[in-house]
Amino acid sequence: LGPQTAVSRGDFAKALANTMDIELPETETNTRSGGNRNSRNKKTEEEKLRYIDVPKTHRNYSYIEGVSNRNIMVGVGKGRFEPDRELTKAEATTILIRLLGFQNLAPIGNYSTGFKDDSSIPNWAKDHVYMAKELNIIPRTEYFHPNKAITKEETAVLLVNFINYLQEQLKYDYRENILN
Repeated sequence: LGPQTAVSRGDFAKALANTMDIELPETETNTRSGGNRNSRNKKTEEEKLRYIDVPKTHRNYSYIEGVSNRNIMVGVGKGRFEPDRELTKAEATTILIRLLGFQNLAPIGNYSTGFKDDSSIPNWAKDHVYMAKELNIIPRTEYFHPNKAITKEETAVLLVNFINYLQEQLKYDYRENILN
């Protein structure tokens, strides 16, 4: 349970929802009062779950719904989210850069991220990892270890760097790169 513990997809969704102050969907206990309660309860039971592997009783259900509703973090296909699967560093990085919408700012064609393990970065994550490094959201270390599960400590560093970027660097980048 220490800082070196791997973070699950569901726990990352919770951390992200809390960090970004994402509005969570209402639960049955705090929905509109009044009206015919019996028909409301019956409707709730019949409502289809977004992900077949995330029941409403899952500890991170509302966080997963919150980030999914905004397309910040989505399922893995076939109606699954895999909330208890460990999240890789490449996946976590991809989520944050997609949140910024900056994945298309990476170079076109063959390029290196500058990490010694560049060749082990999945193709779908390479542009995201490149941009995260350029924006100092991920540390400029020798190796990235893209397919390693992200730890609680790395998640905290990643989210703090992301917040710092949003608070300090985003305005500058916007003025310099978009307006000028």
